[in-house]
Amino acid sequence: RDLHSFPTRRSSDLEIVEIRDRAFNLCEVCMDEGDYSKKDIEIHHIVKLKDDPSGFLENENLIALCVRHHKMADEGKLSVDYLTSLAEAREERTR
Repeated sequence: RDLHSFPTRRSSDLEIVEIRDRAFNLCEVCMDEGDYSKKDIEIHHIVKLKDDPSGFLENENLIALCVRHHKMADEGKLSVDYLTSLAEAREERTR
């Protein structure tokens, strides 16, 4: 890819803010389980960037997670399909 075609740091920061806002700054897995955790929310790439760099700023590839669920996602303990379904539901809800 052309170096100029990659997203800028500013665009990635804006996307992170947007995903946090759309998720109400809550962990989306906790919310699905009926818990509303706002503690230490991080943005996770559902499909790893090394596997698909084009998903860097795709809303459906980004999900707000607490530290515990982020670690579980990184370890493969939360399926890509499950996380994707949560991200898609968030996007549908906020359109």
